[in-house]
Amino acid sequence: MKKKSLITMVLSLALVAVIGTGATLAYLSANSNKVVNTFTVGSGYDEDNSLYVDELDLATTDINDDRTEKGNAYTDILPGDTVSKDPTVHFTQGPDSYIFVNVTGTDEALFTYLDSKLGAANTTGAWEKVDDSKGLNGVYVYNVNGNYKVAAGTELAPGTELAPLFTGVTLNGNVNVEQFNELKKGISDITIQSAAVQFDNVKDKAEAYNLVKDLFK
Repeated sequence: MKKKSLITMVLSLALVAVIGTGATLAYLSANSNKVVNTFTVGSGYDEDNSLYVDELDLATTDINDDRTEKGNAYTDILPGDTVSKDPTVHFTQGPDSYIFVNVTGTDEALFTYLDSKLGAANTTGAWEKVDDSKGLNGVYVYNVNGNYKVAAGTELAPGTELAPLFTGVTLNGNVNVEQFNELKKGISDITIQSAAVQFDNVKDKAEAYNLVKDLFK
């Protein structure tokens, strides 16, 4: 009898164990909605079209005032001669920017700019020198009465709120014989190159210059 009771008790415990093992505890749970943050960067600059420099094409100016992105060839220049030259930067696409130009070749050829406003703020806008070079060669930034922000689509052209870099050059008439003989061997090219750097989140023109100066090397 005791043996039968013992067997019955063991079977009962086994059944309880089976029931306990198969049971699922019902914890309460819930989940929230998802907050998804989407980031889209600005379009930036189009390397082929955002920024370019041109000037009046003297070979066709009598026809339709065409402009050239390659420059002009000036021949038979004598000391004191003045030639037309209006290098103009066009900024067609991109974020608000600082606009810089680098000028080389002027000092080597003893050229003098006709536009006396170069490098000085004025009511129509000007190019302000930002590097520490001497003479007329160097890097300039566009500045309109202390405002360095240039919006894309604003043409840097005569007759608008932004001016060309200069309007012409004069070969120095005070050259001596030795200098003139050197010039006859060949006058250095004047080269103008432009660069842009975003205006927003850039501290000032000095930081902007540091960001673009290596582009001119």
